[in-house]
Amino acid sequence: MLNAAELALAATLTLVVLTSTAGRSTVEGVPTTVLIALWTLLVVQVAVVRPRLDRRAQQLIQGYDPPRSHLHLAYIAAERAKVLLLPTFGILLALRLMP
Repeated sequence: MLNAAELALAATLTLVVLTSTAGRSTVEGVPTTVLIALWTLLVVQVAVVRPRLDRRAQQLIQGYDPPRSHLHLAYIAAERAKVLLLPTFGILLALRLMP
């Protein structure tokens, strides 16, 4: 559910950026770059890391002893990056929308 909520919020933020650039010929600037970085982190978490963590968890539940994995560290690193990028994105977007 958390990833579904994150995806919905990312889509909403994307719409805000796209509508804030209405009338401009291109979507550009630092807020857009930060938004792309946020999307990249989220997609990697949801499509790459999370499924592998789920498979490993199922193996543990079934009593197997899978090899050690650093996937949790990768997931945590992505979360930390998002925690830093989200306020940065908000501030940059607010500055961009100010008259």
